[in-house]
Amino acid sequence: MKIKKLLREQRAEHKRQIVELLKSTNRKGIDRVLKCMEDNGFYTVQPHDHHKYAGGLAVHALSVCKKALEQRGTLPQASVILCAILHDFCDIEGFGHLQGHGRRSLAILNVLGLELTDAEKCAIRNHMRYASQVGESWGAVMSVESNKQLHELIRYWNKNNAKHDNPLPKMVEVPGGTYTVKFDEAYRGLLSEKVCVKPFQITESLITWGLWRFVMGSDSKVEPVSDTYPEGGIDKRNRAVLVGGFIDGMEKEFLRRLRKMTGKKITFPTYAQRQSAMKMGLLKDANDKEELLCHRDYGIFAGKNEIGSAITQQCGICWDQVGYRLVTT
Repeated sequence: MKIKKLLREQRAEHKRQIVELLKSTNRKGIDRVLKCMEDNGFYTVQPHDHHKYAGGLAVHALSVCKKALEQRGTLPQASVILCAILHDFCDIEGFGHLQGHGRRSLAILNVLGLELTDAEKCAIRNHMRYASQVGESWGAVMSVESNKQLHELIRYWNKNNAKHDNPLPKMVEVPGGTYTVKFDEAYRGLLSEKVCVKPFQITESLITWGLWRFVMGSDSKVEPVSDTYPEGGIDKRNRAVLVGGFIDGMEKEFLRRLRKMTGKKITFPTYAQRQSAMKMGLLKDANDKEELLCHRDYGIFAGKNEIGSAITQQCGICWDQVGYRLVTT
């Protein structure tokens, strides 16, 4: 399962941030560049070989820019912004007749009259090459240490970010069938039911904060929250497992966005789905967290991982211990 397109509101937010960053450079010709971006699909197209979904080019450009700015050291901020956002400018529509990749990006920017330093031209032109692979014509530029640092910064984060072209976790196939599932509810006693399960796919691992932020944005107001987070908070790095309780129906908005972005019917797993996948040994990190499950009779519950343990209603959940999987049928 892959992302097919970004939502309109996501594309609008990426555009807002990119325009703000580029205008902050106060560089001669930047207005013509911005108009060309608007007219030729910069915010809606995908790069040539990664981030393959509508709107992927802007995601890649913005991600590279943010990472590069964090590690720019003494390099000029304007140079880092221009090179990071515009290095794949060649992927916009309407300029396929020009040859090359970095060379084409630089050619378009020159036609638009963007004022660039020699260091910036070199970084954009050679962003896919190691320093040792840069042609002799750039020798004088690369002999200056700060110019070499700018080139390496853009090259590194372009390559590193291109590896993360699909934020969705790996999903595994689970065949349909009739399964016996056991669970204990305090008010009903131990139950053992035979449940007919249709074929489905389930995320092999628990979903991450990175996926949540990709879908919902980084605004902390829409992050899952909990009054029971450990002292010092929880690990909210992108690769960390997403934990916490949804507020104000945000789980519905999260699923709505994912469905629209993928074209798939996505939901949280039922208890029977999770148990059938677990019995087949298909799930990773199966004993680290409780997980949010959708029970067919009682709505959304959090259930511990071990077969036979309790499914607890939301009012009794320690939310900093609850993780999430996704299912598609």
